[in-house]
Parts: sequence; structure tokens; C-alpha cells
Amino acid sequence: MIRRLMVFVIAAALTTTACGIHLGDLSHRIIYENATDGPVGVFPYGRDYPDMKLVLQPGATQKGDLLIRDEKPDTWVATIEAVDQSGAFIFCRRYTNADLKETADRVIVKKGEFRC
Repeated sequence: MIRRLMVFVIAAALTTTACGIHLGDLSHRIIYENATDGPVGVFPYGRDYPDMKLVLQPGATQKGDLLIRDEKPDTWVATIEAVDQSGAFIFCRRYTNADLKETADRVIVKKGEFRC
């Protein structure tokens, strides 16, 4: 009985691996970088999600994960926004999986960049 269970578990694991099925959440490990001369608030999923806000000092970096639906290049991942310390909207960029691959999963916040 235990032997059959072990065979089943191993077969299931091999099948999911061979079929490209991922266990757990898919995500990009992102490095956020503040390329401005002042502190910024970065919103990985946009300003509609203020609880997700990251605060970065000038020149600072911080790692974080962005959840994704799939790994197709054209799939939209997130629209990342940032504000300066006065709350002024300074950055907005829409990212796909391909965009994040192109930037090596690095989001560089620059004042005045609006590509969303």
C-alpha cells in the first residue's frame, strides 16, 4: 500500500514537471531602484493599492515579487506608479513579461517617465 502511494506521488511529480505545470504562485523577483534625487513612494500594482506602497530613498533599491498569470511574453504583469515626497505623480510604466525580461526584472523609477 505504501509502495503504491509512493509510486503515485513520484508519477504525479514527474507528470507535472514534464507538462510544465508549476506548483505555487508564478512571479517575477523585481529590483526597484530610485533614480531620482528625493524619496519616492512606489506602487507595484498602481496607486489603487496604497497598502502595497514601497518607500525608497534616493539611489536606494528594494527587492519584491510581482505575481503573474503566465509566462507568455505579451502578458501584462503590472502598471507600476510612483509619487514624490509631496505626493506628485512622477512615474508610470506598464510592464509585460517581455518588458521585465528586457530590463532584467529591474524597475528604475525616473521622474517624468510616463509609459502607461
